[in-house]
Amino acid sequence: FLNIAKTDFEDVKIIWENCCGEGHLAKVLVDYFDEGQIVCVTDLIDRSYGVGNVDFLNSDFNPNADLIITNPPFSLVNDFIVKGLEKTNRYLVYLCKIQMLETVGRKEILENSPLKYIYVHSKRQATWKDGKELDPQGKKWATTMCLAWFVWDKEYKGEPIVRFI
Repeated sequence: FLNIAKTDFEDVKIIWENCCGEGHLAKVLVDYFDEGQIVCVTDLIDRSYGVGNVDFLNSDFNPNADLIITNPPFSLVNDFIVKGLEKTNRYLVYLCKIQMLETVGRKEILENSPLKYIYVHSKRQATWKDGKELDPQGKKWATTMCLAWFVWDKEYKGEPIVRFI
């Protein structure tokens, strides 16, 4: 996804990965963005990467980010969308299950937000639990989830555009 959207984020100065876990996405972001762009890395839990004990939903912490990007906890995705749109200066990018689209409770949030793109992975992606490539039995994790990158742009007006990657 990042290769597709890099030109959209050229003017971004501060990027915030707010659910960094052990840094799997954050490390890619640090390598991806230019030297003059700052990547701020936080998480609710201190996992020895980034700044721990930062509650995205309930704290006043805000690094004045132009772009917030993360894989939010699915059970809290509605709250993360609302809070993310409040805290970002411009862009909000979340990696979520495509099922995020199929709920009555989320319909109003999505319809009344500047959701610009949904980049659907055309191939199911293997997700690693706790950053581990293999499960406790030594097998690769199942690839049963269809994932998509949801991109909000606070300056966008219009219907969401669906693209496939």
